[in-house]
Amino acid sequence: KFTNIVKRESQTLIVGTVVLVVLILFASFRGVVSSVIALVPLVIGMVSMLGVMALLNVRVNYFNIIIVPIVIGYGMNAGIFIMFRFFEDRSVSKVLYHTGAAIAASNLTSLVGWGSLIIAKHPGIRSMGYAACIGIATTMLASLVILPAILEVVEERRPGWLKRGRWPFSKSNEVSYVPATLSHSPAVSPGDVYGEVHVPKTGVRSKRKAPAKKSGHRGGGRSKR
Repeated sequence: KFTNIVKRESQTLIVGTVVLVVLILFASFRGVVSSVIALVPLVIGMVSMLGVMALLNVRVNYFNIIIVPIVIGYGMNAGIFIMFRFFEDRSVSKVLYHTGAAIAASNLTSLVGWGSLIIAKHPGIRSMGYAACIGIATTMLASLVILPAILEVVEERRPGWLKRGRWPFSKSNEVSYVPATLSHSPAVSPGDVYGEVHVPKTGVRSKRKAPAKKSGHRGGGRSKR
């Protein structure tokens, strides 16, 4: 009876998590194509996780089933971070250099934490460590290998096609703020608003006195003949 309750509630939990993930992605990217591409690390990571667990004979039980929503969170984070960085730079190499390094470091530290459960004596807790390590590793590889490859191919064939959408009630994706004083006061420049130092040119040059010429050579004046 306890096992049936755990299985039933776990199914509800997983389905609810997936629905919330899809809604959050669509609200973030405001487009179907970008949201689907951001789901690549999650989908491939979860499928690979189940396949590797089957190969290693790690069965799903009511202990390690709670790892599934956690792995879903890791996969969703990686996809969102990479996509947002790609929208800023439009360069896969910069995405891997900056955001990819951060994702790798974060996932590796998580692997160390969850991997400590593998040495537990209880088989249920040990299975949690195996499931977490496999899931985090597969989602990390999918986010650092497969997702950048897809972005590179799409950007090469259709440049500028992937981008964040906009809501129907918004006029633009970026908010531009220009103070009203810029258009009326000629003495104020954009550098004054954004923290740059602006020195207006007044046209008056500072007059410096020319140094007085010393008569004679070093050591004395001219010799009189």
